[in-house]
Order: sequence, then structure tokens, then C-alpha cells
Amino acid sequence: MKITGKYTFDASQQEVWDVLTDPQAFAQVVPGVERFEQVGEDEWASTLNVGLAAVKGTYQGKVSMKEKNPISSYKLHLEGKGTPGFINGEGILELSENPDGTTLLSYHGEAQIGGMIASVGQRLVDGAAKSMIRQAFDGFSNEIQARKIHKQMHEVAQIHASQAAVALENQGASTQPEGQFGTTAYQNPIAPPPHLPTLDEIRAQVKGPAVLQYVLAGAGAVLGVMLIFLLVRRLLQR
Repeated sequence: MKITGKYTFDASQQEVWDVLTDPQAFAQVVPGVERFEQVGEDEWASTLNVGLAAVKGTYQGKVSMKEKNPISSYKLHLEGKGTPGFINGEGILELSENPDGTTLLSYHGEAQIGGMIASVGQRLVDGAAKSMIRQAFDGFSNEIQARKIHKQMHEVAQIHASQAAVALENQGASTQPEGQFGTTAYQNPIAPPPHLPTLDEIRAQVKGPAVLQYVLAGAGAVLGVMLIFLLVRRLLQR
């Protein structure tokens, strides 16, 4: 069975390479993965639970990455055996950056199946394989966006903490004219940052409209920090 296709990621080539070569990302996003443990250099033992029509079961096997050419291509090899039969496959993944900053993934390879799973029929197997590949790449895309949002939120928090430290240090060397702005607000001009969601919490939300929710939240936090800093600077200049 030949497998070919393309997928476009809304991310840089480096970001896509990083996630496509990260075993933790594989464990997070590939459909049916129950175990993904490293057993050698660029080699992992895996347990995969998948089903085609009425033929369902668990496969034990190995996944390996070969012939890496950062950040452009590598060969992915997989093998698995289980009660429903066996699956062996090998394919090449190639990355290229588009003029608009997105990244095109092109893949091509071959897979062999045997046992009960082969009795399902070529057309059904082809359709199921394409669906699983699409789900996996959608998962990798969501993982990239989740990591971006997580990084941006922590950068905002660091800015917040840094500006708060500077403002409080300057406050100690300044005197506020009595009766302006209120003593409490001046002594604590920047409130503590809100709880930052963990990467796992963001992963659970990065699906469709939830992405926009987190992006807007991050943008609002950045704008809030800027406004607070400008207000504090004006207070200290008086």
C-alpha cells in the first residue's frame, strides 16, 4: 500500500521540525498510542490500539527515525504485531517553508499489512490510513499552537514581574504628593499576575475557537502590562 500526501502547518519550518521529532509529541497526538518509550537512539517501543471496521486490537511494535537532515527531512520506520495481524511501514517526511511563512510537509512511503486486518479490503484500509494520518498531523499542528501560546504567556508573566520590580524599586526612591491617586494603589501599583495555565491545560483547549480565546487572552495581558507600566512611569515622574 502506497501512502503519499501533503499537509500545511501554520508555523515556521523549525517549529514543525521540532515537534515532528519530539517523542513526547508523538505520544500526545498520534491516534491510538498507549505507550511510547525510548529503547535506543531515535528508536522507541510503542503500543498502539487501532481498529479498522470490525477488526480492532492492540499492536506492540517499534518506531524509529533515520537519515535525519535537520530541518528538512527524515525517514520514519514503524513495525507492529498483534492479534489482528501485522503492520510494517516506512516513509520519508520532507519539509519546505512557503513564502507566507507556513510550512509544507510532503510525505511518501509504503506499508504492508497482513492477518485479519488485511481482510478488511484495500479501499477501506486506504481510507482509514489517510484519516489516521490527517488526525496525527492535525494533532501536531495543535501541539505547535499550544506550545506557542504557553511560551507567549510565560514571556508576558516575565515582563510583568520585571516591570513590577522596577516600579517598586523606583517607588522606594520617590515621594508621592499626598492626596493623588491613593496611597494603596501607589504602594502596590502592579497587581500579581493571574494563574498561568499549564501546557497540558492549553493542549486540552487548543481546538478550534479555543485557540482564539487563548490568543486574545495573551494579547490582552501584553496590553495590560504596557498600560500599567506607562501609568507607573507617569506617577514616578510627578
